[in-house]
Amino acid sequence: MQYKLILLLAVISVLLFSSCEKDTPALPDNLAEFSVTQLGFESTESSKTIEINFSRAVETSTTIIIGVELEDLVYGESFTTTPEVVDGKINIPVSTGQTKAEITIRKKDDVFLNGSERIVLTIDQAGENLVKGVRSSLEVLFSSIVSNGGTMTLQGGEGGASAVNSVFVNFRSNQQTQIRRDSWDLAFWCGDDFKVILNNTAATTAKGLDKFDLSQVGASDTMNLDLSIATSNSNALNLIDDVNGNLDVTVIGSISSNVNENKVFIVNRGTGGGIAARAWKKIKIIRNENGYTLYYANINDANYQTLNIPKNNDHNFIYFSFDKGIVEVEPKKQNWDIVWTGGVLTTLSNGTQIPYYYSDLVRTNDYGLVTVSEVLVENIKWNEMSETHLQTLAFSTDRHTIGANWRVTRGNIGVALDRFYVVKDAFGNYYKLRFLNFTTDDGGTRGYPNIEYALIKKGE
Repeated sequence: MQYKLILLLAVISVLLFSSCEKDTPALPDNLAEFSVTQLGFESTESSKTIEINFSRAVETSTTIIIGVELEDLVYGESFTTTPEVVDGKINIPVSTGQTKAEITIRKKDDVFLNGSERIVLTIDQAGENLVKGVRSSLEVLFSSIVSNGGTMTLQGGEGGASAVNSVFVNFRSNQQTQIRRDSWDLAFWCGDDFKVILNNTAATTAKGLDKFDLSQVGASDTMNLDLSIATSNSNALNLIDDVNGNLDVTVIGSISSNVNENKVFIVNRGTGGGIAARAWKKIKIIRNENGYTLYYANINDANYQTLNIPKNNDHNFIYFSFDKGIVEVEPKKQNWDIVWTGGVLTTLSNGTQIPYYYSDLVRTNDYGLVTVSEVLVENIKWNEMSETHLQTLAFSTDRHTIGANWRVTRGNIGVALDRFYVVKDAFGNYYKLRFLNFTTDDGGTRGYPNIEYALIKKGE
């Protein structure tokens, strides 16, 4: 009897274990693939970093082997790479936990190129626990391109609705650039005026004091100071810059040429999109001959640090981090069209506008003269959109024309299938753009949306 009972329990255990196994579906293949299938060097670029992205972090260390084919180029004379090309191959070591691998291509100085040169990179072996994706080959041209379009997986990074990256996209060059959303705090305008903005993506806030000397500001100045964007804070909208990018409506305002007119500001670095809370800072900004001088310190510090921040006409802004100083964030002002990110907008609550943080937000480069039109498929279908339709469209400078309108977060969650967008870049190229997925509800992964874009008309 006892033997039968033991046998019965064993059988039940096996059945339960088998049931658990069936209830836990196997993970999909971890794909390794390039973001796009073609890239070009801009005339001002001396190097380019190529990314091979993974569907998720790799579980074990491995090596990816890339085949290299050259046309009108000699390795070592025309260009070099990191890692190096050896016998027509690049071996890229990948460590546990990595979500991408990189190859950097550098043009040699003082080498004449006629524009026909190209490199073809092909994933020969994806490595252990990795599978080659659809975009397993990449053509790199040593000249600028005007892309005819393609598909792209935006690398928002881990975090889902609180993805860690902002992703800048340049349709013309098939290029995306990822930057951590918490990697900067202040941005200094490179235009004619002297303006400084806060990191809206981090929900950074600030408040000016009636003090003009950093050494005279301490913890007592923060007593009962609410720098949150909580809906309970009736003053919240006064702590953030204009959400639509109007540089005449910023918290810090225009930087005066009179040093004594520039106040000290208390800065809350923000926790928007899941960013961890960080210590508040105190700052004072003045003009200098070529741009700005920033004075900054921790709230209680009597001493402060000083940094000169020069303007650069190739960029919209120069970005600053309290942790790292001047940092690279957005590409040059004509080298991006949209940015997929998160940020503070406003919403109506009980008849009052309040700040509200949106995930998966898409902004157009309005400072870089990019405009956009939303197209409803009931009027023009995606496959039918052509150059003849362009004159019927109304193009907007509103940076949030795409905004959060491309996705649906209630009911049938996923991409809004009733619309797509036409983007006109700074060079007069017109691209149609649609989002292919948003979350697992529509076959995607939140934080890694897939887009499709196609050239409608090339700029003159």
